Amino acid sequence: RRVLFRSSIADVAENLQTLDRAMLEGIMVRDVLGFFVLCAPDEQEKSRFIHEDHIREIGSFLIERYDVVIVDGSRDLDPLLQSCLELSETIFLVLTQEFAAVRNTQQYMNTLVRLGFGADAVKLLLNRHEKRRGLNISSEQLAATLGTGPFWGFPNKYEEAVTALHEARPVVLKGSTELGQSYRNFAKKLGITAKQEAAVAGRK
Repeated sequence: RRVLFRSSIADVAENLQTLDRAMLEGIMVRDVLGFFVLCAPDEQEKSRFIHEDHIREIGSFLIERYDVVIVDGSRDLDPLLQSCLELSETIFLVLTQEFAAVRNTQQYMNTLVRLGFGADAVKLLLNRHEKRRGLNISSEQLAATLGTGPFWGFPNKYEEAVTALHEARPVVLKGSTELGQSYRNFAKKLGITAKQEAAVAGRK
């Protein structure tokens, strides 16, 4: 049986000479919130043909034409991720409050500094944040260890997250839930919501 693969960033890389917004939006997926998503290749072998120069050119193209560009990076600081970071205004590191996670984040931040990325650009996002201390590191301890406190903390609402995953609906659509409201407030802090509303008003 024939398997059809969706278009991805690999297809953009193969057609950089004809890259324009119409071509790009024909390849990207539009999600239920109206965001355009440029997917990774479904075919693993295609990933090998994506190079740092492709990322820089595609990233620069996106930055010039969209208000906000978000990259879901990998854990490894490979050349492709470094190319993304070079184009980024802000680098968000996601961590939990376990001691091992904080230690790994400290090492990661030190590596970023050695690679020439300014510490001011790095923001910490606490996932599954617990206000109760318990066996976890507190926000104060985290700030003392890493030299900066968390930019935002998403509450530990596992059931809400799993329910959204099973329903295939972004948790941010459920503003009545604590986790959904947290994502909305995070977007407001970033200024994304205001930019989106202004863009929509302009189109109308």
